[in-house]
Amino acid sequence: MSVEPTLIRHNKGESVLLLQQLLNSKGASPQLVEDSLFGPLTEAALNAFKEEHKLTIPGVCGPVTWGVLSLDASMWY
Repeated sequence: MSVEPTLIRHNKGESVLLLQQLLNSKGASPQLVEDSLFGPLTEAALNAFKEEHKLTIPGVCGPVTWGVLSLDASMWY
């Protein structure tokens, strides 16, 4: 995976689309509309993911979050 920028609410673009795709692949509920817009539902899904993985700073997708999102689930078993 390439190095992705730090994202916050109201960002938009390809990196947000990737974030939404990764959150959906990790079980975001409800599934996010992959529209490249970092809105309240994307933020809620991100915060739920971060809480589940004990990551800090709600609402921000930075380098650590990108790293955890990109891990293959098989690595956890």
